[in-house]
Amino acid sequence: MEKEEKFCTRKHICELRKFNPKKFENIQILEATNFEIVEYDRRGVTREKLILFPINGDRRQCYEYFWNESTKRFICLGCSNKGKPSFAKICEKNGRKVVEIAAATKHICEIREYNPKNYDLKIVKAPDFKIIKTDDEEFTTKSPILFIFCPTNKKLGYEYSWDPRCLCYICLGCHGFKQRTTATVRRGLNGEEEFVKLSKTLHICNLREFDPEKFKPNIIIKKSDFIMHEQNICGSIKKKLFVFTSKDRKMGYKFAYYEGYHNVSYFYCIKCKNQNHSIPAKIYTDKNGNEYLSMRDKKHICEPIEYVIDEYESRKIVKAPRYQLIQRNIRNRMLERLIVFTDDEKSLCYEYTKGPKSYVCNICGYNYKHNVFAKLIKDKNGAEEEYVELGPNEHKCSPIKFEPPEALIVNLPNFKIETFTKNGVQRKSLIIFSSKNKKLKYNYFFAAKTKSFVCGKCSKKNKRITAKLLKNENGEDYLELNSKNHLCKPR
Repeated sequence: MEKEEKFCTRKHICELRKFNPKKFENIQILEATNFEIVEYDRRGVTREKLILFPINGDRRQCYEYFWNESTKRFICLGCSNKGKPSFAKICEKNGRKVVEIAAATKHICEIREYNPKNYDLKIVKAPDFKIIKTDDEEFTTKSPILFIFCPTNKKLGYEYSWDPRCLCYICLGCHGFKQRTTATVRRGLNGEEEFVKLSKTLHICNLREFDPEKFKPNIIIKKSDFIMHEQNICGSIKKKLFVFTSKDRKMGYKFAYYEGYHNVSYFYCIKCKNQNHSIPAKIYTDKNGNEYLSMRDKKHICEPIEYVIDEYESRKIVKAPRYQLIQRNIRNRMLERLIVFTDDEKSLCYEYTKGPKSYVCNICGYNYKHNVFAKLIKDKNGAEEEYVELGPNEHKCSPIKFEPPEALIVNLPNFKIETFTKNGVQRKSLIIFSSKNKKLKYNYFFAAKTKSFVCGKCSKKNKRITAKLLKNENGEDYLELNSKNHLCKPR
């Protein structure tokens, strides 16, 4: 009796499809002789690749399949690249491993030449590699280092750094050329020793010299051989460390504190850092609550300095009237200056120029390459009292005579402008009298570029004393000087 099929009475809204009998044929089974499973690394992750040999007994040509996690099947690499994937699945039949593919499968990609060497694993075994867990992790975000030695020269090799994102080691040299050459560390079966599995990407970098000194453990320094200070400098707390090199605690090395991103913080030798030589150190506490210093085992290239306790004393405060803010006309620009007086008469002072974050002594900076600064602070506790906080460095320059802005104004008849002809060109000169009887004077020449007069004698001594001719509100001429501290003497 024939079996009856029942259909619902609803009408189809889809179009009719062409019947393809091959689509519903049985699954084709491939035995172990017709396929091979190989491993490869992709971005540090080990993956499987399926190699199918379509012709029985012929392993010269093949199709390559890669594993697709979403479909839980292998997909033909060549067909997938052309937009029409072909699938394969590995399963067990009667206790043996086989591959199932649709009998109607027809590859649209070209069959590939099979070369077993393309799938060989590159293995490095001990002692041809070394994993170094450096103490650098205390100071930076660096991870363990893998060094793979050259087979013919054990003093050379390739240096790899651990990449936690890809869970593999990456060659530092190739990474500098924007190429990923990776390696993974594996442990053999049955408790066998570790080995390194290399990627198939060839190195484009040069071999590096293996430097054991680079990976030496840190030096441990007990509490009695170092001291840490905290200074309040311009409103912020700064940490300073001094490591003693003598038993009398008089000589040693001065360290500054660095606090970077990702909770990376440490001290570093200041003078070595200025010479591009880094010696970091970090303070720890042992299980008994005792502090100790862990410092990189590197030789200082600077010389020990004397320990001066005064350098670590509390901040230096200057309150009014021992300081004053003034405006000076410098080359037609009004610039703010900070005056810090050194005596009660306010005759001598240090003059600071306003910078982006602080006031700076230009004389110390230009003449001695020495950074001396000060900051104007408003105390928010109470009535917002204003004061000046000096930086830690002392001046190397000498105090100068204070010149109030109003004292730099010269009115008539204390100056005279003369015109004369030289080489057929009309020129101007300025005479400023320095005595009431007008017997002593300073001679200035006119600088057309800046439209101001310049003291000729001081100019020859590399000091620029200028005077600018202006008019007051009554239309009367007057001079505005940048300074009266001449190096020359009036004549």
